[in-house]
Amino acid sequence: MSYPPGSRETKGRKAAILGFGIFLLFAGLRFVVYEQVPAATFFEWVVRDTFMNGPRVIALGLALFLGLRLWGMEELGLHARGGGNAALVFLTFFLVLWLPDPWSRAHENGLGVAAVFVVTASSVLVGLWEEILYRGVLLNAIRDWKGTRAAIWGSSFLFTIMHVQAQPVLSWPSLFLCGVVFAVMRVQGVGLVWLIAAHAAFDALFLLGPTGPESIPGLSFLLLVLRGVFVVAYYRWFQEKSAEDDCDEPLAALLTGRRLANGNGVRQPGRKWFDVWKRDVLSGVRPGCSGRRDGGPHRSLSRAHPSLGSGLAPLSFLVPSPRHVRHRLLVGGARGASSDFRVRQRLSSSGVRRLGGKTS
Repeated sequence: MSYPPGSRETKGRKAAILGFGIFLLFAGLRFVVYEQVPAATFFEWVVRDTFMNGPRVIALGLALFLGLRLWGMEELGLHARGGGNAALVFLTFFLVLWLPDPWSRAHENGLGVAAVFVVTASSVLVGLWEEILYRGVLLNAIRDWKGTRAAIWGSSFLFTIMHVQAQPVLSWPSLFLCGVVFAVMRVQGVGLVWLIAAHAAFDALFLLGPTGPESIPGLSFLLLVLRGVFVVAYYRWFQEKSAEDDCDEPLAALLTGRRLANGNGVRQPGRKWFDVWKRDVLSGVRPGCSGRRDGGPHRSLSRAHPSLGSGLAPLSFLVPSPRHVRHRLLVGGARGASSDFRVRQRLSSSGVRRLGGKTS
């Protein structure tokens, strides 16, 4: 979907305000329920959690209505793509680095069949409304308004403080790490269907596990540190992958003023982008690589064409990657012919030519 310049940011800002309104509404309803239904035992907590399904349904309905109205099912993320990535992260982050702590506790929870059914149903509902609001509406809204990085950290922060009444402060670091992992997966294209399933499965396994003090001293802290290391590594890999995708953006798209990789659909004046590109050539920075120089993820010119030597490495982006050798050019919203001729025209006008595999 394309937006005129500025309209996407305006839409994101308004959506973020409305999404935050849903956040505040749920927090207010939860405060009322918690005040009216105190919970001193685990069974009483199950009873109170059943009453909490009312505010959850309200928040789910509002978030779903807002998300579908503004973005539609596909852009909101209501699809089932990316299941392999979701399964791998769920296995590593949750089953290996989180669940050993609660499931090694000293006492069984002693829940009956009815309580187990209630906890499982509540876990599914929690997964539904939290993922649609935080990794659907709020993530999309903040990304449209302030960009991807702000969306990941902002939605994770809101997801964490939403548990202010429901979870002890000591659990907030783990909740924040969980929010970052889910947000990164969503940005990478994993559908909300898988995030909802993973969220519900983890909540059910966590709540149905044993309770009481640690049976292995220090296990909880050790697993928290390992989860932190995992999230840092995962986020850094995501940043490198995003930078690599930007570097792989076709040169013709930069020259003609339409960035194909960032997906925002906002057109920029072609000459403006061309001037930026020439400036980057002179400074040795590859266009679209966020200031990366020769050490960036894009392969060097000498590796692509050894006959040219390593001295022309700053011009490595002139050699298209194999998947972009015959890419199509998007100009004025219509698909044009092969871009080789147009690229040569623009390069020639700037004094940089590529003839017969040589650059002069």
